[in-house]
Amino acid sequence: MFKPQVHVVAAAVCFLCTSALAQTPPAPGAPKRFPQITLEQIAPEGQQLAKEIIQISSVGLAGPYNIMFRSPVYAEREKKLLDYLRFNSSLPTRLNEFAILIQGYEWKSQVEWYAHYPLALKAGLPQNVADDLKAGIRPRNMAADEEVVYDISMSLIKHHEISDALFNKAKKVLNEQQLVDLVAVSGTYVGVAMLLALGQEMSPEGKPLPFSPKGAVSLQVVSSGGFAPAYKQLAPKFEQSSNYKLVSEWGPSMGTTSNAIPVRMARGENMDVVIMVGPSLDELMQQGKLLAGSKVVLANSPIACAVAKGAPRPDISTVDKLKAAFLNAKTIAYSDSASGEYIKNELMDKLGIKAQMQGKARQIPATPVGEIVAKGEAEFGCQQRSELKAVQGIDIIGLLPKEVQLITPFSAAVVANSKYPNESKSFLRYLSAPEHADLIEQTGLEPLNLK
Repeated sequence: MFKPQVHVVAAAVCFLCTSALAQTPPAPGAPKRFPQITLEQIAPEGQQLAKEIIQISSVGLAGPYNIMFRSPVYAEREKKLLDYLRFNSSLPTRLNEFAILIQGYEWKSQVEWYAHYPLALKAGLPQNVADDLKAGIRPRNMAADEEVVYDISMSLIKHHEISDALFNKAKKVLNEQQLVDLVAVSGTYVGVAMLLALGQEMSPEGKPLPFSPKGAVSLQVVSSGGFAPAYKQLAPKFEQSSNYKLVSEWGPSMGTTSNAIPVRMARGENMDVVIMVGPSLDELMQQGKLLAGSKVVLANSPIACAVAKGAPRPDISTVDKLKAAFLNAKTIAYSDSASGEYIKNELMDKLGIKAQMQGKARQIPATPVGEIVAKGEAEFGCQQRSELKAVQGIDIIGLLPKEVQLITPFSAAVVANSKYPNESKSFLRYLSAPEHADLIEQTGLEPLNLK
């Protein structure tokens, strides 16, 4: 019978460090590395402490406690430190739990996030702050003290130092003892996280893992072309930070081609997330095909025009000059999605040239307009600026004048029957993070979630 002469830590568990991979569960059927200790196996002198732990721990004697019992002297001494850090720290509980969650995310520690996420929310940490953290982005709308906790923690994790500027900023919000306690709680819980990894301790049986092992979750994403350039840069970063696999496909937001997003949904294709122009997404939401409340507006997209690289560049800076450019072009191309529908059904009428465009202006299904222009199959073409910027062999000559411009919002939402609604929402949080505004802008879009 296992009877270590012990007292165990009377505190909850935690972690630190940077690790992109979630702590991996044991192979199916594999024995526990450290067989679970029961109260009956604990020596008499450790019984009272074990009972106290059971009363305060969301995982009972499992998790780190199961491993710490193996080293009685360590457990006894660690207990005093953890008692202080968890229950008597000078930091408000909200900030203490936030610091623990930050390290839990960086370690992708299953037990730590399972145990401390509800504790952090109960202590007053806004749920959006915790959920942004789990999505791998800098949390939005943090209070001043939460921002200091995040910045101090991440600077130590990533750079192993605190700059003078950050230190001075922190001292305006936290006193010296609180700063020391912040670093102490973070650093102390590194050892606990390592113990959890050593023992391959997971969430309690029957409870989902907070962090999916690499490749365990595959999200099926379909995006229209306007957001595709930004998506292609953001997707790999999200995969690395989340361990989710993104299976990406492309299709227009409207139209009747086989790869159009509404057509795909009508034939029941398996999808978790769609990214498309706002009005078309709203129609699918009204039809009940998308998860209510999951819509996120990502960026606005203006229409631009282009010619083949090196070709004469007509001036389209005014409505009259745009009209002349259309009339002078021998062949014109526009898309079969939002921008093309606007050009065909509204812009031509606004310019008063609809009749003159018959026979020389054509709508291009599926293929990017820029590619048609680059191949010389059209002398002049217009489409979302972000889609044109992604094409080689063309020169973008400018945006439509503001008097006749159409700004199209790009939005994303979770598909109603997604197998992974929570993971999909996490992906949307990531896409809409203010820290990605510069990248989105570089692709030709106008980001809405600015820093």
